[in-house]
Amino acid sequence: MIAADVIGDTILPGHYFARNSAVHCFAVETADAELPKSSIQFTSGSRRNQVRWRFIGEHSAFPAELQQLMRDTEAMSKDNKGLTLLIAVGYGGQWDIAQAAARAAAEGVAVTPQAIEQRLVTAGLPAVDLMVRTGGEIRISNFLLWQLSYAELYFCDTLWPDFGADDLLEAFAWFAGRQRRFGRVPEAS
Repeated sequence: MIAADVIGDTILPGHYFARNSAVHCFAVETADAELPKSSIQFTSGSRRNQVRWRFIGEHSAFPAELQQLMRDTEAMSKDNKGLTLLIAVGYGGQWDIAQAAARAAAEGVAVTPQAIEQRLVTAGLPAVDLMVRTGGEIRISNFLLWQLSYAELYFCDTLWPDFGADDLLEAFAWFAGRQRRFGRVPEAS
């Protein structure tokens, strides 16, 4: 699953995202019991392309070494000015909303939509414009529940490991044909 605010700096050869845009990638949900045993590798391309890495979610249940790797990666890339790549690890949309509401209440702030939004792990990032769901599933699976409120949702049968540049271009073409209304009714023609 990918959620993206799209258009301007290179992320794939020949494909562009807007400077200060964000791509959110789902890795491990809060409800998942075990982190996959695969290792995480970060390429020099993220430095060259000025990618800023952020890991969102509840990380306390993960091994200390993995938590440190996430912190080190964020620190290494914190001054990068390109695309922000959010990796959702131990993340669930319900958890995010609950932790934001709990923080507001603990701070003595009225629990309002604005107070919650300011305390989500994605606070300060652009709103999600496009969410791509792969693998033939037609659901959002507890991913960015708050942030997807006005996003366009694109579903495809391609499995994530096989999802490539052509698939991404197809999703962008579909998105370009959408009429963005943000909850308003269509304008009369």
